[in-house]
Amino acid sequence: MGGKERQGAHRRGESIVEIANNLYMMGKEEKAINILRNRLSREPQDPAGWLALSTMLDAEKRDSEAVEAYRAGREANPGNPVFVQMASMGIVSLLIEMGDFKSAKAEGLNLLRTFAPGQENDPGAYALIGYCSLQMGQYEDALKWFDTRLAINYDFRTMHHKGEALIHLGRWKEAADAFTSVIETGQLDSAWMWRGLAKAFSGDLDGGLADVQHCLEKNPLYHKAWCAKGIIMSKEGDYFSAAACFKHALRVKPENHAARLGLNAALHSRVLDFPRVVPD
Repeated sequence: MGGKERQGAHRRGESIVEIANNLYMMGKEEKAINILRNRLSREPQDPAGWLALSTMLDAEKRDSEAVEAYRAGREANPGNPVFVQMASMGIVSLLIEMGDFKSAKAEGLNLLRTFAPGQENDPGAYALIGYCSLQMGQYEDALKWFDTRLAINYDFRTMHHKGEALIHLGRWKEAADAFTSVIETGQLDSAWMWRGLAKAFSGDLDGGLADVQHCLEKNPLYHKAWCAKGIIMSKEGDYFSAAACFKHALRVKPENHAARLGLNAALHSRVLDFPRVVPD
């Protein structure tokens, strides 16, 4: 957008953020991003500008730049608690996407220190911290954060992640109950697979297989469910069928490590010990 266009936009009462958003929607992504960068370098006390810039960078898969934009905006606007929380949540979410769960958890814990009584705090922070703990194998800690989140109000994704933590802790009945709760919402088909695993690990192989099969009927390309079916078939002693399931999982997602381990075990008529068999 040239100088005359920008002046015309200002006369129409459009803000720099609106101008940048319009440019972005027109496919002029880099120009939109540069306009916001220039604006914010001169006037950093603009939460809407930082939010727009970070969102655009995130949409362009420029995760590291988006994190830095959120951090810069947060530093420039410490007196705006709503924006500080939004920026911090954005940072945590991006770091999780980047696979940096340790840094994401640290950011999440710092975010909690900004929470204050009577303030509209985001309960999703507890779920994100718990998810980081889950991914780092800190299952008891993950449960603590998931329960804190669920005590505020029900959230099916948090309940699903709680079930996964319970699976890893060998608390099969509690895990199955958690996934049943998710199934009743009709939101996540993967809950059928995870409940199937919980049943199978507790000794109910038929019930577990039925749940996993139900999941595959809903999504035949869900590689984790094929892996789960292979796990159950191995536990039933049907290694030929188990190997076929693991091969199917690998055709859908060649990097599925659990499926590769399961296939190798099935070909040697072995069942892998838990938790190495939990689908990736």
